[in-house]
Amino acid sequence: MAAIDEVEEMMKRLKILSRKVLESLGHLRIDSARITPIESEDNKRGGNADVEAAILAPGSSSSSSESGDIQYVAVKKLRFDTATYDDRALA
Repeated sequence: MAAIDEVEEMMKRLKILSRKVLESLGHLRIDSARITPIESEDNKRGGNADVEAAILAPGSSSSSSESGDIQYVAVKKLRFDTATYDDRALA
């Protein structure tokens, strides 16, 4: 039990900085110009974000042999202002 208590205590002190994590993943971002929303009434709204269907255009460095294929994606749009620092919303 002592080991479990020790791990739980360490987890309380561990702080993951969501903004730093997101900044380090910049190479995975998709240029918004490649995204075309699909007009639909079926968008979903959550506490901190909206999710809508869209079409993703192929990238210029696409490794796919079928670069003309249409790719349907779900786009999550976060809703927060510049004063928001909610790690749960960013995770």
